[in-house]
Amino acid sequence: MPTSGTRLSSARHHSTPTKSAHAFGIVASSGLAWLMRDKEIGLLSQGMHTMLEAGNKVRAMDYVDALATTTRLKKRLADFFSEFDVLMTLAAAALPWPTHESHPSTIACQPVGPRGHAVFTAFANVAGSPALALPCMPSSTGLPIGLQLVGPHGGDEMLLALGRTYEGTCPWRDRCPKLLEF
Repeated sequence: MPTSGTRLSSARHHSTPTKSAHAFGIVASSGLAWLMRDKEIGLLSQGMHTMLEAGNKVRAMDYVDALATTTRLKKRLADFFSEFDVLMTLAAAALPWPTHESHPSTIACQPVGPRGHAVFTAFANVAGSPALALPCMPSSTGLPIGLQLVGPHGGDEMLLALGRTYEGTCPWRDRCPKLLEF
């Protein structure tokens, strides 16, 4: 992973997780507002209500800027995937947090909002790139850690084949937490 990151950076493809996450937030919240415009919203969770309210407040120029960010990101990813088959990241920026909390309040001693843990997934979501999250070895305290494989547009089958190969060599079923045993 460091080699790919170094090569990506040296090729002037600088990571913009904050811009991607911001664009994802704008597109997702305004998309939710559009989808729910004529629907009953009473059954939405508090988090979805908050997202809906934010989506209803998105200005057109902010939405267009988010789409421009998305277009630039798609171009950068296409350039990256012209040289590499897959991009590997963590699946989340934090170890699992207590179930009664909707999100971690801090990551690496920095305060974060509701989507702070998802900085590695937002770029794939906003770009429409196929991605696959896989469990890897647990942390030193036994908490699960996931890795994410991101592929080029149309690379879904390749990612699933990689996931199948990974599961064959590192079966998570053998280390499934007692709570989830099947």
